Amino acid sequence: MDPFDKLPAELRLSILIHTRSKRSVSSLTRASPAMLRQYHTHERYIARSLIAADFDDEMVQDAMAILFIQNSCKSSMRKHILDWSKHRLPNPLKDHNNQRFSQLSDQLNTLHSRLLFFIEDYVTKATSSYPPRDYLCLPQTPESKLPTTEGHLMFNGQKITARFNASDLKDTEIHRFLKAFLLYELNCRVKTSLAVIRPRLPQRELDTAEHEAIKCVNTYVCSLYCAMFAQCGNAWLPDASTSLQTGLLFPDTFYINPEIYASDMGQLERVRAGYVIKNENKVEGSLARFGLGPLMEFLSHDMSDVRDKQALKERLRTWYIQNYEYSYKSGILCSTESITSCASPIYSQLSSKVDTELQRNIYRQRAWAFFDDSRLYPKGSTGRPNFPTQSFLNKQPSK
Repeated sequence: MDPFDKLPAELRLSILIHTRSKRSVSSLTRASPAMLRQYHTHERYIARSLIAADFDDEMVQDAMAILFIQNSCKSSMRKHILDWSKHRLPNPLKDHNNQRFSQLSDQLNTLHSRLLFFIEDYVTKATSSYPPRDYLCLPQTPESKLPTTEGHLMFNGQKITARFNASDLKDTEIHRFLKAFLLYELNCRVKTSLAVIRPRLPQRELDTAEHEAIKCVNTYVCSLYCAMFAQCGNAWLPDASTSLQTGLLFPDTFYINPEIYASDMGQLERVRAGYVIKNENKVEGSLARFGLGPLMEFLSHDMSDVRDKQALKERLRTWYIQNYEYSYKSGILCSTESITSCASPIYSQLSSKVDTELQRNIYRQRAWAFFDDSRLYPKGSTGRPNFPTQSFLNKQPSK
């Protein structure tokens, strides 16, 4: 018997909206036919309410800029960015009665769900008891607008770790994640869609913590390509044992390096003579600069199928070769030296103690720029701290 069937429709609708989580809505609609009917009756209204709970007005403008660039020809992109900089893009959450915005509203819902999908995957790996293992896994792709309740990290088609539920994040944390993912995606769209940017586009000023959060997102996106390289190259999955004997050597015991696994992809690691290899021109950086869009295509491949895995390997090679050359563009983000009160307490506490690129990369894979506290992290040990100091790293035996 469905207990929700006896409730008035208004109360069922209120329950769905006040869950504040698409994963929770998905759970309710799977468990209750009455809630499923209620959801389908008011699907767009529920979606708008859930998005409005996560996006402030500025974030809606960021999302709209992504969608307008996605839907527009190159000649009109500059106008959209100028409108974005002056907060003049439409807000389908407020103008929902305008039929012209119904398609935009649906696209905004899809974008919101996609961001949550990647955020949940990132948090799962960042808070893992052994990140180098989970970072070699790929997320189970969603099959509907609402995230599924059974998402897992996958390695060669096998379920490894259950996906984190974004509803367990605090409001301040999910806001930091969504803001960083939106700005990262928008900046990627601008830098890869506009052939020539003259004069310079308007810039969004970010404080040091916000800028670091976007670099964290880039590190995460690069790690997804690392996992693809590893699985396409038939890498082995480290032991999940809590002991220090995992089969890996330092620094692989703390940080998964995409460059190592890119070398297994054959011609991908080859560069033209005299070409400067900046971070954005490394294999993973070259792919990551296109943002989240291509990832959904790449992640749709079945890594348990040898032929499909080979197809992904060839697709990655083709994509890389076609988009190898990179003429630097400044994008629409610039960093200031300030740190605001909105910065993650963990970042504020640790930022002055980071001395090397390795240490910073470890912290980025731990998503240090987003969390209010350490409640989601495993209990650290003297042999494997969650945020190792530079003195600790200096004492580790090298390969």
